[in-house]
Amino acid sequence: MLEIKKGSLQERVLRILLDKYPITVAELREQLGISKGSLERVIKGFVTRGIITLDVLPDSTYIRLQRRDLMFIGRHESQRRPLKHIKQKDRKAKLKKKIKKINDPYDIMYQ
Repeated sequence: MLEIKKGSLQERVLRILLDKYPITVAELREQLGISKGSLERVIKGFVTRGIITLDVLPDSTYIRLQRRDLMFIGRHESQRRPLKHIKQKDRKAKLKKKIKKINDPYDIMYQ
């Protein structure tokens, strides 16, 4: 059983290959919207691991999935908790508002 990390480029490639066959390298690259070098790197890794084979024809190269014993592990992108990213400018602006609120001469509480 091959374990593939969820949310990775490898997962995206394999899911397309599981759904659609036959597919060429150019069609796959178009569908993923990634650079040629990135896709070639992933394909080389899959070929060396024996997951896919390439059928080279005179006008195009087809990808054939050899193994279907894949397991996608890890959390999906939607299951991850969002990180709080507060920019320093925002933090300073919030502090200024608090200070201004405290030093407000028209505030009844502080008169």
